[in-house]
Amino acid sequence: MRPNFLGTIPRKRKKIVMAITTMTILIGISFLFSWPHWWWKCSPSYISIDGKPFPQAKLYRGSAGSVLFYAPIPDETNLCYIINLQQSKVSVSNICTLMTIHAGGKFLVIPGAAYSLESNPLGIPMNSSKIEVNPRLIHTGKSFSFTSFSKRHMKIDI
Repeated sequence: MRPNFLGTIPRKRKKIVMAITTMTILIGISFLFSWPHWWWKCSPSYISIDGKPFPQAKLYRGSAGSVLFYAPIPDETNLCYIINLQQSKVSVSNICTLMTIHAGGKFLVIPGAAYSLESNPLGIPMNSSKIEVNPRLIHTGKSFSFTSFSKRHMKIDI
């Protein structure tokens, strides 16, 4: 008869192993069900704003293929841009803050990822009655560019 794996462990350690296994399974299940809320950080090869390199900008890709672009530009409102490359649409989300979700905020940005409170976060579409700036989104293979809310030219090479 083959010995049981847990039968060879002392009783106190058996409880610890069972607790860790249960927690791992629960965390895995909760992560699986929250998958549409996660945006994974991309490492773009080049980001420029008005033709000047801007390494502080961050780029995240969602599970549905949309892109979240965050550029903390000094002396401007820190907006998040939700870019749907399939539909060629750019939306502006409310202010993004690092490491906190403030009143009305939609994203929690942590190292390596961003978590959205909504599975399909909505923003205010650009080139609409609320934001009368035409984003002029240009998507060519591994790069895209658009005009921001403050009429700055953003270019991202993935």
